Amino acid sequence: MYSLEINHGIVADPGQAMARGFQKFGETVFEDPEPNRLRVFLFYDHPPVVDRIQLFVTYDPWSKGEATKFVK
Repeated sequence: MYSLEINHGIVADPGQAMARGFQKFGETVFEDPEPNRLRVFLFYDHPPVVDRIQLFVTYDPWSKGEATKFVK
């Protein structure tokens, strides 16, 4: 979320840019596109790529008039 907030207004659509980057990252490291939730709970120390991409394309506090979490 921090990187989305600091790039807001600098990059035309930071969420889409990050989503494309993480899509390529997931393909490069052969990330399971639909990992089993139990496996995620037991073995992952970060959210799976698919969850990160979902956050990138949906995080938009500016359009709702909400405060950002990291950049004030």
